Amino acid sequence: MPRPEFKWLLDIDLDPDKGNYKEKFNKLVSFLRGLRISNYPKLKRYAEEYKACMLKLDPAIEHFTSKVCPYCGTVCCKQKFAFPNKEDIILFWSLDIDIPFYDFNRDINGSCQFLSYNGCVLPRLHRPFRCTWYFCEALWLQIEINPLDYNIETGLKQLIFAKEKLINSAIDLITV
Repeated sequence: MPRPEFKWLLDIDLDPDKGNYKEKFNKLVSFLRGLRISNYPKLKRYAEEYKACMLKLDPAIEHFTSKVCPYCGTVCCKQKFAFPNKEDIILFWSLDIDIPFYDFNRDINGSCQFLSYNGCVLPRLHRPFRCTWYFCEALWLQIEINPLDYNIETGLKQLIFAKEKLINSAIDLITV
């Protein structure tokens, strides 16, 4: 049973479409910065498993997004999707990744601040998880008609499993 003083951590809803995102974001980041990931060796191990899955998946995703995304007429990468949710911030913390600077004054429905002509300027591990698992119809079509030796669907399932194990363990360990 989580201690009552951690109820806010369990209940926090980081959604840029809802109010007080910046304040909630800063509270969670500040809280996690006060914890040393090195004090949680089990989490560090899970984080390394997640990182290994992500690094294995990344080249395949980059291969297809480089063929589809530059020619797309509808930009999926919106500013509101760049803002991390609670799980993303826990992932960044567990991987000991510096959280990028987010421009909270940008139009959340405009293009993502990290989007360049060549795609995202952030390494995949530094992006919110939704930036990895979202595949538009055109991207899935490209994957289906030009398969690689690496199965992206299997890679995504492995990544999701590693992420869930890490996040659930982190919340359990932090809030007890």
